[in-house]
Amino acid sequence: MSNLLDTPDGISVLTKLVCHEIKRRGGRFFHRNLNLAYEQWQKTGSFNATTFLTTFLGQLNQFHDTEILNWKFLLDSFSCAEIGPEGPEGPEGPEGPEGPEGPEGPEGPEGPEGPEGPAGIGFYPYVGYCEDDSETTYTTMTYTEKLKCTFTAVADVYYRVDYSFELWTTDDEDNEAQCTIEIGGGGQTEIGFAHHKNAPYADRWSQMPSGFKMYLGTLSGIVDVRINYRNGYGAGDKKIRRARISVSRVDPTP
Repeated sequence: MSNLLDTPDGISVLTKLVCHEIKRRGGRFFHRNLNLAYEQWQKTGSFNATTFLTTFLGQLNQFHDTEILNWKFLLDSFSCAEIGPEGPEGPEGPEGPEGPEGPEGPEGPEGPEGPEGPAGIGFYPYVGYCEDDSETTYTTMTYTEKLKCTFTAVADVYYRVDYSFELWTTDDEDNEAQCTIEIGGGGQTEIGFAHHKNAPYADRWSQMPSGFKMYLGTLSGIVDVRINYRNGYGAGDKKIRRARISVSRVDPTP
């Protein structure tokens, strides 16, 4: 008796030989039927996969059906299928079309408030504005009020006061005007002065004197801003017009 079944290599050899013989015996039936199907295709010229299988399988003898099924059982029992080496990876196929856009997701929760930014300079509209464009004629040598603008100041707030006016002076005479500020009825303080010396020209209007002053948190309560006029020199009539005062806030933080 053979000792091949006593070793793993012997069992492997016998299994391969059995598989080979099973395949050979089954192949002789298929070899005959394949030749018949090929000859029929050459005669008709209408051979395709469907007619091939129909013709090929139709030539098999039905009395061999059981035998063929038994061969299949033996092939499965002995694991006669041989797996070849893995083939090379094929090329990557083309990218498919972009799919439709999905529905919009729900809105997420509101995030936390960010830290406060650095302090900047914030500009605000005026808090007070007054004007008098009419002409006022005078000869007095004492300051007289032409325009007053009153506002309520908040402590520690920055304010800017702007003023302007025009003066008319007789030939070879002087005309003067001033802008003053008064805080809480404490008396007027001059913050701007204009002197129009008209010499040696005919009677005429001056260019528009203007100016401004910043108050960096020093104003509080009722504040009066005035434009006053007076005759600087000479007996002729003097005039003032287009007097304007504007007060605006400029805070260190917006």
